[in-house]
Amino acid sequence: MRRTHFLQTSLTSLLLIAVGLVALAQADAGYRGITFSPDGSCLLAVYSDGKWSFIYKIPIDTGKATRLTAATSGYEGLPSYSADGKQIAYSFSPGPGTNSRIFIANPDGSNAHPLANSGTSDFGALLSPDSKSVIFKRYGYYGKYSPIARPAQHEWNFYTADLNGDNMRRLTSESLYEVSPASLSPDGKSLVFVDSFEAIVIHPLEEMSKPNAVLKPRLNGKKAEVYGEAVFSADGKSILFTAAFNKGGKYDYNVYQLDLRTQNVESLTSAKGHAGQLQISRDGQKAVFLHEDYDRTDGKATVFLLDLKTHDLTPLTINGIH
Repeated sequence: MRRTHFLQTSLTSLLLIAVGLVALAQADAGYRGITFSPDGSCLLAVYSDGKWSFIYKIPIDTGKATRLTAATSGYEGLPSYSADGKQIAYSFSPGPGTNSRIFIANPDGSNAHPLANSGTSDFGALLSPDSKSVIFKRYGYYGKYSPIARPAQHEWNFYTADLNGDNMRRLTSESLYEVSPASLSPDGKSLVFVDSFEAIVIHPLEEMSKPNAVLKPRLNGKKAEVYGEAVFSADGKSILFTAAFNKGGKYDYNVYQLDLRTQNVESLTSAKGHAGQLQISRDGQKAVFLHEDYDRTDGKATVFLLDLKTHDLTPLTINGIH
């Protein structure tokens, strides 16, 4: 377990965590995650109004958002779809001080039902390709290991269980100090995630296993100062990830693509500000992410669609979220 992580982390990384990575997460209101529907025609977004967080469905052609569920309070997490598009899985907590549980529902949000109560909080639900199990993460400690660090959820591990909550297995062999959202490989055999902002980890879905690979891709000949998030491409042959360098005291995040065979890295965006919540459409044609301009006075993030062939960026105007 990485209880001494912050004591060993450079001041640069501490400033990054305080200024960059938590800018979106600690805003009074804003997006908490975004992803594609199976056919790529819609986005699902989690938006916080400053009190509760709910899932919205957003057609890309109109940008008109509507609520997915009928919950009137609580904190809904970003859902994932089953391979056949007939189910979604997401986390839900009814209010402050309550555990977050994994819920399985129909794609329209109906018939939502939780896994068996684990007595702890579970997040980041991913449905397996055969739709028979769900992968999720849970933390073992909330607090801080250093007086200059913010209190946060630490000691993360990934688990998998049947959809009724049975046959639960722990996948990771060590508790991770901090971990990004995970992405499941198309063949359902591996997860990819960023460990403590320091490395991209490819991890097998085997009980108490070790990583298959720990990657620190070099960008323009040098290692990034921080890695944000990572997702598998639609064919599983590459990984898209966000990474940042310090530019005058601010960390500029951009999107990159790593070829897993050649280890070549291609830069897909070039912008100033924070980029996060990266996801790829199932057909592999486009990606979506949130971008926050540090000079924007309202602190709001813009949703961008990224064409993975042309690298064209399109901002999406969304209305109906409040």
